[in-house]
Amino acid sequence: GFALNYTHIYEIDITPNGASRTWVRLAAGLTSITPSGNEEISQDGYYDGDGMSSSDVVGGQLTISASGHREYGDPAQDYIASLALAYGSARKTNLRITNPNGDVITGAITLANISAGGSAGDAKAKVEFTFEAHFNGAPTFEAANKTMLPEEVTATAVTVTAGATASINAT
Repeated sequence: GFALNYTHIYEIDITPNGASRTWVRLAAGLTSITPSGNEEISQDGYYDGDGMSSSDVVGGQLTISASGHREYGDPAQDYIASLALAYGSARKTNLRITNPNGDVITGAITLANISAGGSAGDAKAKVEFTFEAHFNGAPTFEAANKTMLPEEVTATAVTVTAGATASINAT
């Protein structure tokens, strides 16, 4: 069926120089995430085209533009905002996108055009937060194992008193 945009899971590695990756979800405060092919097109006119041109896509770069409101305390936003005044290799990390059907795209990125808000604007407006993620080279694509995806998930509501624990099961 038709997937809603929020069913795409975007995760950023907030420890790119660590021994292992620390994936955190890019979601809190974000109202829009837009992927783009940033394609390079060769447009050539040939004599047999009678004045009309032909186009070939000769390259591209997957980019992600994100915007919304600054949510202080969110690990993904705090990490990105901490790089607003950093340049060069400090802006490099990894991004993972899981599509609603389970396909996964992962790759090295450079964070660009970070705007973590400020004090300009309407006093009652939420602080704006925007950034771009530019993939460096071709990301990897891992097709979903469609035989492993559930048709539905059912969970039973559980009530737990403060400080206590309870087991839950999903089917």
